[in-house]
This record gives sequence, structure tokens and C-alpha cells, in this order.
Amino acid sequence: NAIFSSELIQNTDFIQLFPSKNSEILTKSSLYARNLLKNHFKGLYTVNKLLDVAEKFQKLRSNGNIESSIYNALLKFSFIERSLPNENKTNMLIRYYEQLKTRIDRLERTPHFWLQYAMARIAIDDFNNAQNCLDTAYAKAYEGYDTSYLDAQQSRLWIQLSLREHDQNKSMEYFQKAHKLLINLYDDQYKYRQVEVYSDYFQEKYTKLSNKNKSHFKSYVQDMAKKLDGLHKGYFTESNRMDYCHQKLNEILVNI
Repeated sequence: NAIFSSELIQNTDFIQLFPSKNSEILTKSSLYARNLLKNHFKGLYTVNKLLDVAEKFQKLRSNGNIESSIYNALLKFSFIERSLPNENKTNMLIRYYEQLKTRIDRLERTPHFWLQYAMARIAIDDFNNAQNCLDTAYAKAYEGYDTSYLDAQQSRLWIQLSLREHDQNKSMEYFQKAHKLLINLYDDQYKYRQVEVYSDYFQEKYTKLSNKNKSHFKSYVQDMAKKLDGLHKGYFTESNRMDYCHQKLNEILVNI
């Protein structure tokens, strides 16, 4: 209610960012609004409000594209993660998704929900529960459902496990499984976001590998570099991420 007080509406600093018109507050900066959420509200307050909005727009999503897009955004891990303050973020992320599946009817039956929940678990290094979420998502995938996003996150999880595994053979097993999934995925940013981590694996693990595992790793890097070589060069101008991956893979091959 305070946002409509005359004291605030007449404040020149406030007006610079949030002018009003016909008793409606207008937002001029989405970046400032996000900053406001992250730095001036408690995580629990934001989570509870986001849950309220998600519940409301789940009921309104059939009204039009705007309502549907708002509802879909409120399921996305990337959106929620950017909206929460850093303090106690781990607990708030888990609280959000646990509450979401109880407040929105039938949501837990959809693979998309479990995919987003898995992403939240991976982000906080809760790999066992992340795998459980991915397994649930795969199990609930229906005929015609595109599992490429699931595959990208499964490969991400396996790469993270490969980086943390001290046994080089087990580490390479995780990396191999991730690579076999990634090499066959669509050539988009979701795939190459995971491929970027090949460089991390090279930096952290390569010198500790046996000659056999070094050979395996080199072949995986060559496979992925060749995949990028075969893409139309115009594609690179549309995706800096792919261009960056191409450079990183070639740097690895030069130094092996």
C-alpha cells in the first residue's frame, strides 16, 4: 500500500525509476527491479510472493499468451535463481520447488517441472537428489516429449560428477557418458553450455589420467570440435557461445 502514498509518488528519485500514470506505477528498468528483489527483500518473502503469483497465473494461463508466458517463467529455474537474494539462496530454491509442486495441481506429473527442480539441485551441488529429479522427469516423459533438455542437464550432472571423482577411471566413465549424450544433441546453446566444461576437465584432470584415458579424452574433444567445424560459419555470429567452445576445444587439442 505504501507504494501509492503521496510521499513516495512525489519523491523525485523514485519517479526517475518508477513513474506513475493514472494511479499505475510504471517500471522503467527491469534490471533495477531485479536488483530491488535481490537486495532489498528477504528470500522467504520473495519466495512466498512468487508462489502466490505462480498459483494465480496457473489459473489464468488459458486466458492468453501473456498469462501463459508469465506462468511458464515462474517454473524456470533460471528465472527464480536470478530473483532471489544470495543469502540463504540454497534453502529458498528448494523451498520454492517443494512448495510449488504442492500448491499447483498435477504439476509434479510433468517432466518439465522435474527438469527445473533438477537444475536447482545441480546448482547447489546436491547431485543425488538432482539425479532423482532427472530420473523422475525421464519416467514422466510422454510420447512426443522432446528429451533434449533433459539430456543436456543429465550430461551436465555427469560432467560435474566427473570433475569431483578422484578415481580416474570412474571420472572418465562419467565424462564418457556425458559426451555420448551431448554429441547427438541439437547444436544450440544448451548443448554447448555443457561443452564449455571440457576445458575445465582438461585443466583439472588431464595430467592425472592414464595414457588410455588421455586418448579417450582427446577423441571426445576431436569429435566435438569436428561437430563445430561442420556447422555453417554464419551460425557462429548468432551464438558467441558456440564460437567460444570452438576456440576452447582447439586450444585443448593444441596442448595435448
